[in-house]
Amino acid sequence: MGGQVFVAGPALSVVAQEPRATLQDSRYHLTDAPPSPDSPPPDDLADLNELLDADISQLATTDIVAESFSEAVTTVERQESTVGRTPAPIYVITSEMIRRSGVRTIPDALRLAPGVHVAQIDSNKWAISIRGFNGRFSNKLLVQIDGRTVYTPLFAGVFWDVQDVLLEDVSRIEVIRGPGSAMWGANAVNGVINILTKSSRETTGFFTEAGEGNERSFASARVGGDTQNGSWRFFTKWFDRDAGRGVGFEPQDDWELTHLGFRVDQQVNSIDEFTIQGDYYDGDAGTQAVFPLATAPFIGRGADPQTIAGGNILWRYARKYSADDQWALQFYYDQTIRHLRTQGFREDRHTVDVDFQRQLKVGLWHQIVWGMAYR
Repeated sequence: MGGQVFVAGPALSVVAQEPRATLQDSRYHLTDAPPSPDSPPPDDLADLNELLDADISQLATTDIVAESFSEAVTTVERQESTVGRTPAPIYVITSEMIRRSGVRTIPDALRLAPGVHVAQIDSNKWAISIRGFNGRFSNKLLVQIDGRTVYTPLFAGVFWDVQDVLLEDVSRIEVIRGPGSAMWGANAVNGVINILTKSSRETTGFFTEAGEGNERSFASARVGGDTQNGSWRFFTKWFDRDAGRGVGFEPQDDWELTHLGFRVDQQVNSIDEFTIQGDYYDGDAGTQAVFPLATAPFIGRGADPQTIAGGNILWRYARKYSADDQWALQFYYDQTIRHLRTQGFREDRHTVDVDFQRQLKVGLWHQIVWGMAYR
C-alpha cells in the first residue's frame, strides 16, 4: 500500500513543424519546402534514388519523416502526443503489425519492438526486460493494460501467463526504452510497456476465431454494439497448450486458460465520457518442482501444477474542455489467486488503485501535467 504524487512541466516539443513526408511501401514521398532566397527548392523527388542524387542545398530544404512518426502516444508525457514529438526512445506496435505477424500472446507481440528482450523459459513462463537485467523475476519494467498496472508485489514483476488480452482488440502497444520513474513510479526503472485496447466503438458486430493443432488449441468470440450515447462489447477466450519435451525429463509445463471480459464506453455530454471494463480468468499452468534427494543424483523433479485465477474491474471518468485542458479520474480493483498445489504456496492478492490527473495550459508555451495516485 502506498501513494504517489507526480508533477510534470513545463515541457518543450522536440519537433518544430508537422512532417511533410511519409514512408509508404518502402518509398520516400517528399514535398518541397518553401523557397529559399539562396537556393531554389528541389524538383519533385519521387523515390529514394533521386534523394541520394540530391545536392546539399536540396537536402537542406527537404523534410524526410517516416509515417510512423505520426503514431499517437500517451505514455511518455501522460498526455496525447506523437512519436515524432516525443523526447524519448519509444516504439509503437500497431494492431496491424500484430495482425500480420500471427502472434498469439502478448510476450510474442513484444518481440516486434526493438530493444525488448523476450526469452521464453517454457510453455507458460517468460523473462522480459529492457536494457538488460533480464530474468523471470526481473523488477525494473512497468507494464500496464489500459492504465491498470499488472505487476505483483510478490517480486515487483509480472506474471506473463495471466496477461491474456484478446489481441484483435489491441489498439497499440507503446514501448518506452529508458527510465520513466518520474512519471510512473519505482518500477519504471528501465522502461514502460503500455498495452492499449480499442474503444468499444471500434469493435461493434461479431467476431470469432478458432484453431486446432498438435501443440495448442484456441478459440475466441466477441460481440459488440451501440447504445444511444455509447457502445459496449463482450468477449470470451480459451486456449490450451500442451507440455513441452525435455531431454531425459518432462517439463510438465502444460497451460490452459479461460478468459471473459467486457467494456462499456459512454459519452455523457459534449465534454464528459466514462469507461467501465472488467476481466475474469481461470486456468492451470504446469510447472516442474525440484526437490532434494538423499542419494545420487541428489536432485529430483516432479510436476507441481498451479491454479491461476483472478479478475479486475476498472472505471475511468474524463472531462475534456480542450486538447490542452482536461482531467481524468480512474479507479480499479484487481484480485489475483495463484496456488502451487504440491508445494502448498498460495498468493491471494487484492489491489485497489485510485489515480487522478490534471492537464492544463499555462500561458502561451507551457503545459502543466500534475496528479496523484494511491494504491
